[in-house]
Amino acid sequence: MMFKGIVLSPILESDLMLHPINFNEWPEKSKVTDNFMVAYNESKLTLRYKYSEIFKEQFKTEEIERLEIEAGTYVNKGERIGKINFEINMLSDCSPHENDTIMDALSQSDELEVFDIHVVKDTIDYKFYSFAFNIHLVGFYVHISYIVILMSYIIETFLGELDELPDGSLGSMPEPTRWLLWCSIVCLLYPTMFEVNQLQKQGLKYLSGVWNYIDIAHIVLGYVNIYTQLHAGSMSFVS
Repeated sequence: MMFKGIVLSPILESDLMLHPINFNEWPEKSKVTDNFMVAYNESKLTLRYKYSEIFKEQFKTEEIERLEIEAGTYVNKGERIGKINFEINMLSDCSPHENDTIMDALSQSDELEVFDIHVVKDTIDYKFYSFAFNIHLVGFYVHISYIVILMSYIIETFLGELDELPDGSLGSMPEPTRWLLWCSIVCLLYPTMFEVNQLQKQGLKYLSGVWNYIDIAHIVLGYVNIYTQLHAGSMSFVS
């Protein structure tokens, strides 16, 4: 429906997609104050009996407190206790249509209002922190390492002492610092594998992204630079 341009904000804001949960078996109050999202892939009919499995850590904490209260050893640390609102997000249950997922539909939707809707924001947050966050974090550290290695290579190779050449000019023909170049290759392997994996998953759609060409240029020029430094040598010259 999103691909057809149908306005879906009223549906996404209804209980149809974000359904409140009220089970007597589940606690009404907790010390947890932040939003907490977990995956549930089993039958909705047995959900009411699954609290101890879905919220394992929280359940263990609550059981310890209950046993301490019964034994008279519980110490109140003054932590704030608030009411819990349990909700089940049904948006992630939407099956792919013609290989397009709900995230594909959201990314191509012109209905910007949907991104202010609670169920949509929760879906995006969950998918990002569950799948994309660690990948991008590793990519960030690898890229920073790559920049530091390139800076170290320039300092180590090109900023040394200049020698007097036979014609009386100052210059040098420094040997490339090979171990730093090999470290650069290692840092380029991660974005290379990332882009290849992205190409395999997206197919020809990959070529429609402008930013992908920037990534390709970064990787290709990185390898070209390393090859040039290793085989063509380095030269620093001041007349």
